[in-house]
Amino acid sequence: MNSKVAARTKALLALLAMLATLFVVPQQPAQALSPLTLTDLFSDTTIVTAKVQIAPGDILALKAAPTSYVPATIILSTPTSTTGLINVGLKLKGSTSLTGETNLDDVSARPSVKIKFNYKSLKKQRLLGLKHMTLNSMSQDTSHIHEWAAYKLFNAMNVQAPTTGWAHVTINGTDRGLYANIETPDDIYLSKHYSTPSQHLYEGVALADLMPGNDSGTGDTGAFTTTEGYSQNPSKADLTKLIAAANKSLPTWWKQMATIADRGEFIREFAVENFIGHWDGYTGPIINNYYLRDDMQGYFTIMPWGTDQTFGENRATPAVADIYRTSMTAPAIGFPWIQSNFHVATKKRGLLFRNCLAYSPCFTEYLHDLKLVSAKASSMKLTTMMGKAVKTTAPFAIENTAAEASATIAFVGLQQKSVAALVAKYKVK
Repeated sequence: MNSKVAARTKALLALLAMLATLFVVPQQPAQALSPLTLTDLFSDTTIVTAKVQIAPGDILALKAAPTSYVPATIILSTPTSTTGLINVGLKLKGSTSLTGETNLDDVSARPSVKIKFNYKSLKKQRLLGLKHMTLNSMSQDTSHIHEWAAYKLFNAMNVQAPTTGWAHVTINGTDRGLYANIETPDDIYLSKHYSTPSQHLYEGVALADLMPGNDSGTGDTGAFTTTEGYSQNPSKADLTKLIAAANKSLPTWWKQMATIADRGEFIREFAVENFIGHWDGYTGPIINNYYLRDDMQGYFTIMPWGTDQTFGENRATPAVADIYRTSMTAPAIGFPWIQSNFHVATKKRGLLFRNCLAYSPCFTEYLHDLKLVSAKASSMKLTTMMGKAVKTTAPFAIENTAAEASATIAFVGLQQKSVAALVAKYKVK
């Protein structure tokens, strides 16, 4: 190549290099993520990613003792926000939902978990003011919207219930799917939901109910365990008084309930439980999944819990979207597994609810509240909200999610028709 050709080639290459720079889009620096907020954590439209890490030895410890906390780490994030790495305690939760789910080495295991931010040496640690986080695997809710919708309706009816959202959970890098993120009832929860100081928060043991003798035990034992308050007030004398009132003759019961409890709130809670078909709650035959909270004067309220098997959920059959419904006014009902578990067709429901059905002033107020729940479901556009929630969770749909979600939404209309029939039957105005 002669010198003139070489010079021209060099000039041409330089020109091409210069032109190339005109068409290169400068790379933008990665945008820093904002701190996670409570709005992010309990969102109706954004799903939080929860990345959990547990050491191999601690996985073995969980397998041996699933409901005892072990050390873990968690990162909570959205596309625009994050917590960064947090050291926490972690344990598994549940009863029937825990069966077969304790081996976290199994990639298909999807246990529900509780996260403790103030674990051991981290006593003062909080996440956005929270001590705990409850992640439910929704193993008994293929629709992915039962708990979210149930607690929306309870709160709309002025019955204190958890705030909820969803989380996409991975454990040690393994995708565990979509979980319900449920606000945990603890002292932080109580201070947020109630204006007066709390004395105790009792969790009822299934099938026990407010019967004489069920005030025995310590804070961690007995038919009613205390999740909050017992260390400061190591006595169940307040529960003793509630049990005594619950077992009085109906006219006396009705009067005493007005002095020892927020009677109206109890009745509203009963109405919402029945409207959403919460057969696994206090008004169901298992008398399960509820908390009793009282203030320093021993004045009680009731709080719902465990609302995954609601809106007609029928896990007893393999059929898709089959609906299980119970009477809203019968003192004894069944539930999907009653024949296999108890070999009977029905069992008595919670004592306070049976008293209410049997005493005319209470029954009338209950029917009025059922009517109000039905109207509230319409005014808040509950089914529309549920439809939007289905779209939010759609990226994590599994087999039959769409069918179960449609049946869940349709259940609201069925219950509204049943309430209308009751209102007409008993001439409720």
